[in-house]
Amino acid sequence: MDTLTPRRIFLRFQTRDDFAVLNAQCPAALAKVAKGHVIRLSGDEHAFELPIPGQHNQLNAQSAFAAASIMGVSWDEAQRALHEFRALPHRLQLVHEANGVRWINDSIATIPEAAIAALQSFPAGKVIQIVGGYDKHLEMSGMCEALAERTKAVLTIGTLGPKLAEKIGIAKPQADVRQCGELSRPLKSLVKSR
Repeated sequence: MDTLTPRRIFLRFQTRDDFAVLNAQCPAALAKVAKGHVIRLSGDEHAFELPIPGQHNQLNAQSAFAAASIMGVSWDEAQRALHEFRALPHRLQLVHEANGVRWINDSIATIPEAAIAALQSFPAGKVIQIVGGYDKHLEMSGMCEALAERTKAVLTIGTLGPKLAEKIGIAKPQADVRQCGELSRPLKSLVKSR
């Protein structure tokens, strides 16, 4: 079965009356294939105030607005709608905040690319990130390098925990990595400052 890549979607289903919203990361060649009107985001668009962090979420909001603007939606109307937007559970979801510390649930990030995007949503050196689970045999080097460079500390869990701890330690030997075993083990003692 033929997979529907953006190129194939444009070639098969687009007409001259349709629109293609492409972000700044899309290859220029993709815009040339589109049969309809192309709206190309530059990446310099006026940022929305979002209830969830992350440049990837800002890009999604900008893309959605570009599509909605075709139907006459103004930027102010889009911003009002976004103030009412509630993110789906487990996607950079704020679950608790106390004493200047926020607990964020991003358990939907089950692949390295999603974990990196989530980590890049916060200032470097501020995040204590829990990673691990079971081993899906995915390439983890990029994620481990990002964890080594951007986190304050990493707590590894599950069967994948020791492997991640080792890779993070290779990427940055002085990284604060703590192997925590299973989630049933109390984490309180593991996150106390040294």
